[in-house]
Amino acid sequence: MNAQLGPIPSGTTAPGAPTPLGRPSAGPDGLVWRRVHPVTPLVKGWKAIAVMAAVIAQQAGDNLARGLDLVRGSGILVLLGGLLAVVLLVTGLSWLSWRMTRYAIDAQAVHLRQGVIFRQQRQARLDRLQAVDIVQPIVARIFGLAELKLEVAGGADSAIKLAFLKESEANGLRNELLARAAGVVTAERGVDAPVPAPPPERHIVSVPLSRLIGSILLTPSMLVVVIVAIAVRAGRII
Repeated sequence: MNAQLGPIPSGTTAPGAPTPLGRPSAGPDGLVWRRVHPVTPLVKGWKAIAVMAAVIAQQAGDNLARGLDLVRGSGILVLLGGLLAVVLLVTGLSWLSWRMTRYAIDAQAVHLRQGVIFRQQRQARLDRLQAVDIVQPIVARIFGLAELKLEVAGGADSAIKLAFLKESEANGLRNELLARAAGVVTAERGVDAPVPAPPPERHIVSVPLSRLIGSILLTPSMLVVVIVAIAVRAGRII
């Protein structure tokens, strides 16, 4: 009995077939899994490094004379070694998290695999897609990266975040997902797949730079830095 195979979607390859140069191959599940941008560990890990730098600067600034004596002695090597160990630990964990994070897109949903110790796979169904937002933290903006946040119907914890992608890639992917969710027929996503035209949008509000900086200073990570600095100073006064 002869079976006829249908055409292979653009951007994928048949199982066992050689992979074209520069094009990722489909996995056993038929999905093309991709990683986020390689700079993602640096963008995500800077907060922990900033907290440690703030604590060290606070302790060194409380007693300048003692700090100078520490610099002249061998204690500076211990201090720098500890700081380097923290930086390497944070960077290593962030890199491992990036290595284990992948996403894939098909005609029905966006799939996300993540987790180092406990692996989990989540998906956002396109027929339940409510919003696709592009978020650019200040560090990600420096590197030209953006986070794609998908809101779907089904609860408060149903959002999926793809962090971080190139800004151009995030915009193209957003346009494609909105087009698919609206029922527009598009080609299967691949390296050579055309980016669909963006849907019509309406400008709602613009946030000035001063307010954006203020919101960054009020983030939980910055509040932790302030609380730790106050606690260290209060402990030295007591």
